[in-house]
This record gives sequence, structure tokens and C-alpha cells, in this order.
Amino acid sequence: MGLFYEEFTVGRVYEHAIRRTITEFDNVFYCSLTLNLSPIYLDHEAASKGLWKKPIVNPFLILSNVIGMHVPEMTAGTTHGNLGMTNIEYPVPVFHGDTIRSRTTVVSKRPSKSHPRSGVVIFLHEGLNQRDEVIMRCNRAGLMIMRDKAAA
Repeated sequence: MGLFYEEFTVGRVYEHAIRRTITEFDNVFYCSLTLNLSPIYLDHEAASKGLWKKPIVNPFLILSNVIGMHVPEMTAGTTHGNLGMTNIEYPVPVFHGDTIRSRTTVVSKRPSKSHPRSGVVIFLHEGLNQRDEVIMRCNRAGLMIMRDKAAA
């Protein structure tokens, strides 16, 4: 079970235990499912002539994994859903074989104006690779259930 709105403390940093090595299959499968068939993700020959000299992992796969890694610990069963994401950045590319992990910082929180039994929590999600380089970051607003009002 995740955390209720009242349990979040602004400034707290969570280092998530889940780690995942991203494989070529993961990347090809994700690109195929989402119809994002860019040669920089899928074509070794085309990518060899580009900036990175080999295919990079689709950044939306990284976004999904980095954000997903927080769910079991923080929001499973205690959220109504995402309200939006801002400031999405990918400062370092991810390649097949990189192992990624995630950390989440609680940036701010406030009671919801439109949903009286809920609160809005802003999270900073950061993905890191095996060299502890930040590979992705974004702010995400989550609509969290208030414990005191969950049964109401």
C-alpha cells in the first residue's frame, strides 16, 4: 500500500530499491507498441552515423520505468491518478544494457480545491544509471487520497 496525502513530507527523498537493466528487446518492444519507429532507437546502421554511434533507448520508455519504480512504495492504492508532468529532461542518453534506478523527492503538497477528499502532491522523479548519472528528471502532480477522508 502506498502513502496517503498526510504521510508525505515536503523535502523527503525516497531512493527506490527497484533497479532494471534495459535490454534491446525492451526498447524494440516499447517502440513497436507505441509506433515510435525512429531509426535512432531501432536501426543500428542508421544510428551508427548519428551522434551516439549506436541506438539509444526510447526516452518515453525511460520515463515510464523511472516513474513506475516509485509506485509500490509510494502511491499504490492511495492515488486517484496523475494530473500532469512538467519539466521533463533527458540529460544523458540510455543505451541497451544500462541499469537504471529511481529516486523521488516530495516538492510540495496542498489540499485539492476541486476534490475535497484529496490533495495534490508534486513529485520530482529522477532516473539514474549505473554510473549515478541523472538520465531523466521530471515534475509530476499526483492527486492523492487523504487518509482521514478515505472512509468518508
